[in-house]
Amino acid sequence: MVVVLFVFLGDLRSSLIVIATTTAVIVSRGVFGSAPVFAVPPFALESYWECLTYGLLGVVLGVGIQQLLPRLLHDFLPVRTETAVSWSALGQSLAVGLSLVLLFAVLPLLAIRQVSPLQALRSSYEPQPVARRDPFQLLVLALIVLGIITYALLSTERWTYGLGFCAAVGGVLALLAGVAKGLMILARSYTSLSWPYVWRQGLANLHRPHNQTLMLMLALGLGAFLLMTLQLVQQALIQQVSRRSDVNQSNLILFDIQTDQREAIINLVHSFSLPVPQEAPLVTMRLASVKGRSVEELRDDTRQAIPDWALQHEYRATYRDHLIDTETLVAGDWQGTYEPANGAPAISLEEEVAHALGVSVGDALVFDIQGVPFTTTVRSIRKVDWQQIKPNFFVVFPVGVLEAAPQTYLLVTKTPSSAVSAAVQRAIVQQFPNVSALDLTSVLHTLDTILSRITFALRFMALFSIVAGLLVLANAVATSRYQRIQESVLLRTLGASRAQIRQILIVEYLLVGSIAALSGVLLAILASWALSRWLFETVFAPAATPLVVAFLIVSGVTVATGLLGNRGVANRPPLEVLRSEG
Repeated sequence: MVVVLFVFLGDLRSSLIVIATTTAVIVSRGVFGSAPVFAVPPFALESYWECLTYGLLGVVLGVGIQQLLPRLLHDFLPVRTETAVSWSALGQSLAVGLSLVLLFAVLPLLAIRQVSPLQALRSSYEPQPVARRDPFQLLVLALIVLGIITYALLSTERWTYGLGFCAAVGGVLALLAGVAKGLMILARSYTSLSWPYVWRQGLANLHRPHNQTLMLMLALGLGAFLLMTLQLVQQALIQQVSRRSDVNQSNLILFDIQTDQREAIINLVHSFSLPVPQEAPLVTMRLASVKGRSVEELRDDTRQAIPDWALQHEYRATYRDHLIDTETLVAGDWQGTYEPANGAPAISLEEEVAHALGVSVGDALVFDIQGVPFTTTVRSIRKVDWQQIKPNFFVVFPVGVLEAAPQTYLLVTKTPSSAVSAAVQRAIVQQFPNVSALDLTSVLHTLDTILSRITFALRFMALFSIVAGLLVLANAVATSRYQRIQESVLLRTLGASRAQIRQILIVEYLLVGSIAALSGVLLAILASWALSRWLFETVFAPAATPLVVAFLIVSGVTVATGLLGNRGVANRPPLEVLRSEG
């Protein structure tokens, strides 16, 4: 968790600047193609100055937030943070923001560059010819996709992470677009004349010309997906740490126990009516060679992929004749007792160490034990659950090999309270000063504190995504306001009341918001399950309450924003609008 905190804080500056830049540019008119037909041409000088102005405003906001956030989090962060302006981050965020905004602004405006004034004047009552595929639009689309992929690759540690992120977002957008198209088809094909008029008209708004269904589905669904993925992954990590509350989990570890002290310390622990669920001998060793090649040779070979930590690690191995409940065999077979007739001792390796060393069952490893080379053969590979507080090891020897080697012992126990734990530690220090004790209760409490502070910071950052989503939603509603006024006039001319018009809007936005929220939540569950299983390797068990709350919030915010954005639409006099059309 500490590593996660430092990684998060290290990237906080760039993240804030990019988010603030993007958010500031969103409010500029015409960014998402919402400008009117006679908008300023995209290559005009004033358009560049407008984007640059809002981009600089975003940079200023980002730097201001960078200076303000550490002060707001001063009481929450366990480390002291110092801020400094990174000019490279400023330049990168400004360049990325301007490039993407200009590309997105150019895309819808390319379609009107060959429209004559006469065609524009007749567009309201003459059908428009089917436009051919514009190669310039395809080029701009390709540049947008390439720009997003490039930025993702530059912002991630590995290129596979960047491509995976882009593929995931692209897949989510494609699925949301498919849901939107399916919703429009269902609304068009399965609306019954027996349904109430308000519902029929609200459903018709989903598939009418110039409808907002696709845009709202993408904006709301993607926002719900991102926020709920963050929430569910955070919940999984909290559950991972919370597993310490299991009554069977040990919370006190005693180590550096000498061989002649072992029995006495076990008796001392039993005197406090405490169990000793597990003890283990420890033998320190280092690798000397892997599959016949010495460690020095492997380190000098730039072509091999074994990491230095695996070659230089000081291994603390143990020996026993059985597997414990945190271990599962994934390859080979277990040998608990050494059989000299079979040759070199058969050891068991933890799977990640085996993968790092590039060894499999049957390969030879030579260990250096106190200056004595010791040849072994990999007999089995184990998967270890490191989340459980038990003595787990990279290397396990069979019984009958290491008993004569220099060794110490460790044991674990479970104390019911801090007072008992302190009493045990005092007794250990008084009678056996060389023995060290580690109280995991305080360690886990510290982890909880750090995790809660990380959660606060992540939720603070999530507010930017919420604000950006609300801006996009408000922009989408404002884009069709004039068309809403026209529809309202037509409905009122046909006899609809103001209450009915408001109810039609509620039906439309409630359906779009609910289905977008449901789609985003379901996709977030799928993504969080994949992240929990393959990246964080945690148990995924989402709680239902946050999912239901997110669904209700997204649906309610959609309806509220739609009504606020269209306020006054039903109050416009029909004669006023009809005269403006003439």
